[in-house]
Amino acid sequence: MPVRVRADIRVDLSGLQRYSRVVRTGGRPLNRVLKKWQKRYQTFIGRRYQRMSRGGWPALAPSTVKKKGRKLPILIDSGVLFRTIKPTFLRAPTKIGPLAIRVGFGKRAKRRHPGSKRKTIQQIAMFHQLGGQFLPMREIIVAPPIGVQRGFVTDLKTELGNLAKMTN
Repeated sequence: MPVRVRADIRVDLSGLQRYSRVVRTGGRPLNRVLKKWQKRYQTFIGRRYQRMSRGGWPALAPSTVKKKGRKLPILIDSGVLFRTIKPTFLRAPTKIGPLAIRVGFGKRAKRRHPGSKRKTIQQIAMFHQLGGQFLPMREIIVAPPIGVQRGFVTDLKTELGNLAKMTN
């Protein structure tokens, strides 16, 4: 069975009975929250990816540097891998429950990596995410830090405040 890499960001809305119709029907305020979360996580992961590629991840092996002919930032040869990271909505629209986005590798990740004869972008991403016998772990998709999580809560509070104003 293939291993999947993803981060799920969830907030339990079960205590929001007052807003049950909006939650159940997937009203605009909650869709705005999800879109803000997508953008917030995408920004976080993009900045982290750039920072880690320039010295946060374990250094490339000398043989890899020699093979490439030059020393590049780690996992940035062409940007192909990073462009496949995709936050998507993950919410059951028919019941009050978790509001969430899921972050994983999008459809483009199933394509063959341009630098490989047989491996897909997702396979190469997985090699780096999990590491191996001779390959150090270079996590690409990670849980957001506390500061980003606080931003998610702020986004939710803002939209619920707007919703309260509309329903009063």
